[in-house]
Amino acid sequence: MKRDNGFSLVEVIIVVVILGILATGVGIGFSAFNKNNVKAGYDSLLGAFDYARYESMSSPEDAVSLNIVRLSDKYYARIYKSGVIDKEYPIISSKFILYLHTDSATSEIEDLVVTFHKSNGSFKTITCTAVSDILEDTSTLSLSLSSSESKLILAVETGRVAVE
Repeated sequence: MKRDNGFSLVEVIIVVVILGILATGVGIGFSAFNKNNVKAGYDSLLGAFDYARYESMSSPEDAVSLNIVRLSDKYYARIYKSGVIDKEYPIISSKFILYLHTDSATSEIEDLVVTFHKSNGSFKTITCTAVSDILEDTSTLSLSLSSSESKLILAVETGRVAVE
């Protein structure tokens, strides 16, 4: 009996099953990778807020501020002391967009400036490109990264920041 040069049905089914298993593994791996990137983004934001708050309370200068700015493809944290950049570092990669949520609106952040009270570290002013002084008209303030259900909650009275 002569055999054709094609594949049998069993061979094709086995190959399709193996490809399905591999595709599932890649999808799960990508999901975990994306979740780790979101966590790293929130950790970077937390670190920037904590560092600026600490510097404002411990520095002899009165004017310490945190500036989160989007430059070309990344968000950067800049710590200013008396109007001069003291420290600058990238905090969030280009695949994310940072959003500010207030009681009344949600805005994409291009430039966010935060100052703290020297005495207790609470927020003094928070300004954004779209909104002049956010603290005047809000009691709930949070930041979120695109594609994330988590939010970074800013406690206005204390200046503390936590991921929800």
